[in-house]
Amino acid sequence: RTRDSYYAYNLPSGRLNGKEEILAPCGIDCIEFPAYQATRENDYGRLAEILGDLALGDAGYEPEDLICDGCYGERVSKDCRVCWIEDCVEKREIQNCANCGEYLRDRLVQYWGSWRVLSGVKARARLDEIRESPGRSSSRFG
Repeated sequence: RTRDSYYAYNLPSGRLNGKEEILAPCGIDCIEFPAYQATRENDYGRLAEILGDLALGDAGYEPEDLICDGCYGERVSKDCRVCWIEDCVEKREIQNCANCGEYLRDRLVQYWGSWRVLSGVKARARLDEIRESPGRSSSRFG
């Protein structure tokens, strides 16, 4: 994957509404993810704090399990390594759920509801905006 595949709407320079954005297949902006921010700042202590805030230590997680360069980066957080959404969009050869003819909104709403630190409301709004966009791309490869 290339850095160009990070960005919403295939916009040049990866900016949407004046800010940089890494649009994950599920609609989240990876830049808003606290572990992404801590990784980018090389702040291992912050990763440990995030781990404590999420109470993931009891589930056998270590701070290094949260290291994340975004969904298209070299290093992806432990939960995102097994993402059913990423598998689905790759199989369908689309960029994100908004480009899917089935658009499994109910399943996505359930998935978004499991997040502890990110907004499912924002993710849904991003995907809905893409779906309503007349020039939306239907293929991640062209």
